[in-house]
Amino acid sequence: MKIEIIENQNVKYLDLYCKEDACEGNILLPLYGKVYCGAPNSIDDYKEEILEIPQHMLGSGEYFALRAEGDSMIDAGISDGDILIIKMQNYAENGQIVVARIGQNVTLKRIFMLENEKKIKLCPENKLYKEIITNECDIMGIATKIIKDIERT
Repeated sequence: MKIEIIENQNVKYLDLYCKEDACEGNILLPLYGKVYCGAPNSIDDYKEEILEIPQHMLGSGEYFALRAEGDSMIDAGISDGDILIIKMQNYAENGQIVVARIGQNVTLKRIFMLENEKKIKLCPENKLYKEIITNECDIMGIATKIIKDIERT
């Protein structure tokens, strides 16, 4: 695969762009660093690397990737260090795993809308952690895939 490296003077990373004829059937996704699976925290805003993923694994829409940090989502199969493929969208259905922004901080949790209270419940998938109940949050996307090592060395 051929990749053009284009230096961008305005940011601290190199933008990678695939030549159109070199990546047919694949999509290049930016991996933007870590999303915390525990308490909401800031998200890295630089590209750690670029992942090449076959188009048929994703479907339609726009995607990006994040690296999970923490253990609050382990019962959903998401471990510290896993790479999450996130579909960019600003809405979610009850029970989906989302990247949610609360103020300036971001977390990965399962989302539920509490109709009677008009609140949002963000639930960890580890009984050692407490849920977050908030009046509002911004949904940055929904987790659609996990890339993980079977054994970490």
